[in-house]
Amino acid sequence: MTWDDPIVCVCRHVSEDTIVRAIRAGADTLEKVRVTSGANTGCGGCAEEIEELIEDVMSEACAPDLG
Repeated sequence: MTWDDPIVCVCRHVSEDTIVRAIRAGADTLEKVRVTSGANTGCGGCAEEIEELIEDVMSEACAPDLG
């Protein structure tokens, strides 16, 4: 983890990069992110941010390559 890799799940100390890598590897739901990364298995306060990351990463994966 680096300073530019923020912690998303404070309870389990899971970084944004770890969650993004899990999503790119196929964890396309909150439950799958929980299982693969350990995030969102404490207080649950990071659920909304994780769901936003899922949406963002999945949108990037589906975006057409225009270049």
